Amino acid sequence: MDDKIGFPTQAEAVSYLFKVFSILPAKRDSRVDELEKKQFQRLLKRLRDEEGLLLKNFDIAVETFKTRLERDLSDPSAREVIIKVLAELHYSYSRLLVEEGTYRSKVDTLRKPLKVATHSM
Repeated sequence: MDDKIGFPTQAEAVSYLFKVFSILPAKRDSRVDELEKKQFQRLLKRLRDEEGLLLKNFDIAVETFKTRLERDLSDPSAREVIIKVLAELHYSYSRLLVEEGTYRSKVDTLRKPLKVATHSM
């Protein structure tokens, strides 16, 4: 992440999410075949470069996350809670981008969040 003014990109957010949950397909991950690893890396590159269909690519990344989470976490209740929390975070982040904007670097934006919009479920 650099010091440019702005929020983290979708690719940075998705990569961070996969990394935090330890389900990012890594080069040495024997649970995932090479084709899946390469496809996911290309997907992240498209998101990072903001090329192609961003919403479609983001949706693919979300579905990949759900699939891998299901494989790694057997408790359906825990998965449901995680998915709901992440959906709420995505909604709030989307509203924040639209409503607030920022003058801070990405690092500072993550350290000191602005007012976040919320909604009831």
